[in-house]
Amino acid sequence: MALTELEAPTTTTTTVELTKTKVEATNEIDYSIVEAKRLFYTEFNPLAALQILTDIIDKFRALKVRSLANAFSYKAFIHNYLQEWQESIEAASKGITLDPNHCDSYMARGYARKRKGYEINGHALLKAARDDLNKARLLAPDYRKRQQAQKYLAELDIIEDFGTETT
Repeated sequence: MALTELEAPTTTTTTVELTKTKVEATNEIDYSIVEAKRLFYTEFNPLAALQILTDIIDKFRALKVRSLANAFSYKAFIHNYLQEWQESIEAASKGITLDPNHCDSYMARGYARKRKGYEINGHALLKAARDDLNKARLLAPDYRKRQQAQKYLAELDIIEDFGTETT
């Protein structure tokens, strides 16, 4: 009997419960992101979408599940839409902290840094934008995202060469 107890699985009830909680959190985060996208794209309500993302991030921040990186990157995307560059940079940076290889977070932060750097003529921000966009291009899971990163990088070249921005 003592030998079978020693050979028994070491998974504790606490570990199982924590895993179950993380799976449930991931599902709820994913659902909230879908709902935020619906509000943004179909109802054209970016503020309501931001509120949903903020609420879900606050609810599950302590768990530090990787799917929160998706919520942060989408939040950064909406801040970019609203031209709130600093808020976008902060949200995307939090996504990168959770998942250091999160392409969308690098893309959103690079775009925000590019726009903010252009507005304030901040060469350090433009350099940081180039680093983020290069990282996004390398991490891009598909051709479309690589092309988007490349487009933003090309806009950076124009900004740095001529001091103007094209859209």
